[in-house]
Amino acid sequence: MKSKRLIIIGCVLLLLSTAVSHAQDQEPDHTYKAMTLRVSEDGSKYIRFISWHQLWLTAQEHSVTEDLTIRPSLRRSRFLLYAQISPKFLILTHFGINSFGADQMQGIGQGRAQLFMHDAWVEYEAIKKNLYVGGGLHYWNGISRLTNQSTLNFLPLDMPRFNWPTINTTDQFARHIGIYAKGKLGKLDYRVAVNEAMTNNVDGSRAVNADFSTINAKALTFGTQGSYIVQGYFNYQFLDQESNKLPYMVGSYFGGKKIFNIGAGFYTNPNAAITLRDAANPLDNTLTDPTAILADIESKTDSHNVNLFGVDVFYDSPIGNKGAAITAYAVYYDYDFGPNFLYARGETIGSGGTLFSQVGFLTPGDGPRNRLQPYVTGSLRMLDQFKDSESYQNTSASTVGVGLNYLINGHNSKLTLEWQHNTNAVSGTGSSLGRLQYVVFL
Repeated sequence: MKSKRLIIIGCVLLLLSTAVSHAQDQEPDHTYKAMTLRVSEDGSKYIRFISWHQLWLTAQEHSVTEDLTIRPSLRRSRFLLYAQISPKFLILTHFGINSFGADQMQGIGQGRAQLFMHDAWVEYEAIKKNLYVGGGLHYWNGISRLTNQSTLNFLPLDMPRFNWPTINTTDQFARHIGIYAKGKLGKLDYRVAVNEAMTNNVDGSRAVNADFSTINAKALTFGTQGSYIVQGYFNYQFLDQESNKLPYMVGSYFGGKKIFNIGAGFYTNPNAAITLRDAANPLDNTLTDPTAILADIESKTDSHNVNLFGVDVFYDSPIGNKGAAITAYAVYYDYDFGPNFLYARGETIGSGGTLFSQVGFLTPGDGPRNRLQPYVTGSLRMLDQFKDSESYQNTSASTVGVGLNYLINGHNSKLTLEWQHNTNAVSGTGSSLGRLQYVVFL
């Protein structure tokens, strides 16, 4: 019964989006022009402004209670600017909020602000096209294309969390503070970075037990010893070349380019995870002195290197001569956070293998306006803990998604309707949700 209601709601949302499409035909041209302030006569010095909002309406059927909830939220609200202040120097600032709904709203002057810094870095051109170096709070990530994905131009409605496996553990919302190098060597596009891990205390949110490893050696030493991360991503671009001026990689070009890339990446953080030697001898949570806490940790735990790898392939190309296009992507992740690691927040992240793929088809038409792009996504998470623990009914967890993008004006104004079905490894049962998203970016 609940599933039928969910389907009905989805149909209503689709009708609403169709109604909007007809309304658009009666409106003036919405041609997009980038918001750029030229500060030199020839335009070589400039400031570029970007702002975007992603609005969600989510209908979710819960697997246990079978309740159906419908909730609005602001998935992302961001502002970004970067300045090419000379041919050699670039500066970028990016801030905003994420996942903001009624539960996060607070009275004026109460609680903490939701707005925070996402990116803040400077960059120097050492060798034109071949080598650029920079530093700060940055998004030049390793592992995969999706770990560097722009949130402005997804193919599906959003991306699974496991594409950013260290999010909010060693980083600030997928951003580390450190130094990076990027560039192109022929058709090989590369980015590498050396970063410092985020400093945290060992507390309830980073609890250590028999089935959980803490992803931050620096947390265990209370900042007295650095924990450094080395990461990189390399992709060979066989056909058209993609820009690497900014780190944010494009999800779909709508056939505007002919892209075929094969990539591979890594992330390594030595001695960054810990596990208890004996579940019957847990940490003493009554200790308050940092020296005593550290001694307790060192006497009862083992440390492990965190090594994360990914290999992927991306294809985006026009089809025929009527404006149709295909977008396809697949990635395989091999994550090692140490034995029995699970981070169950959103999609479960853990040691083991994860496969994700997505395929979209842009229907024939002219230009970026009033176009349809159906797509499918799927993931399979084959984590060690699923296989090693008797508390899990399944040895894997999976997600299947089916969606439709209505391009009001390309990625700049877009409606997305998506249905997802998730299979839980713990219970072996499934749950479904439907979402309608409206995106505007300028």
